[in-house]
Amino acid sequence: MIESELDEVPALQIHYKFEHSRDAIQSVTNYEVDFAIVSSTFQHADIKKIKLWTENIELFSKSGKMEKTVIVNQTMLNAEKILKKLKPENVRWVNDYGVLQSILENNNVMGLLPNTLLSKESPLKSLQRFNPAFEISLIYRTD
Repeated sequence: MIESELDEVPALQIHYKFEHSRDAIQSVTNYEVDFAIVSSTFQHADIKKIKLWTENIELFSKSGKMEKTVIVNQTMLNAEKILKKLKPENVRWVNDYGVLQSILENNNVMGLLPNTLLSKESPLKSLQRFNPAFEISLIYRTD
């Protein structure tokens, strides 16, 4: 268990926060944090990148059918590009993926989610998968 392991190293402190990948990259670059997990492709001479997994953005709905309204997380990197392809009648923005998923599971709307966020028990059905896939990586400074 993590707590017992951390108890053995009392000088170790772990703090975490959720932020845009571009801000997390900047934090690592500026020595503000030791590492970050980001969804971004970039190159930087002083940053080491280790690929953790790949995920796609997918369009989901409870009904498995196209709906008039699409719900989108305002932090999603490719949201505007995807919305131009979809041309939905209504777009609603939220700032939390958990809230977005709850709205999708309880209403007749569509939503854009990273496919890795859904549990196997989720009643949501995929309507469309968008490319390119996003690489999720651990990044840290090499110096």
